[in-house]
Amino acid sequence: MKAYRKTQILILVSISVVAAAGCATGPRLGSVTKVVSEKEAEIYVGKTKTGVGDRVVFYAEECTTGIGRSARRTCTKSRRGDAQITQVNPEGIATVTFPNPVDLRGNIKAERVMSHTESFTE
Repeated sequence: MKAYRKTQILILVSISVVAAAGCATGPRLGSVTKVVSEKEAEIYVGKTKTGVGDRVVFYAEECTTGIGRSARRTCTKSRRGDAQITQVNPEGIATVTFPNPVDLRGNIKAERVMSHTESFTE
């Protein structure tokens, strides 16, 4: 019985190490990598087709998990502000500027809403 328990613990530790390594590989798409000021920040855009002039929206994502066996994770997004991409470097980091100051504390994600080559249609 002791050997079985040790094997279970070893498997759990191995899974935890692999999961932690997967999370530590780099920034996630849309994550804020650096806050320059309340009117400028850097976000990770990776190798997406993002360019100077594209508009992005910043959201705070708040998730809760229920209690019990059938606990579900539910997430809500609250809009924090809009920005425009002013520069994209080869490493996939975009500099964005905000027309109004934006609070970027917490679990903030950016999503591209419009390319500088697209236009909204009604």
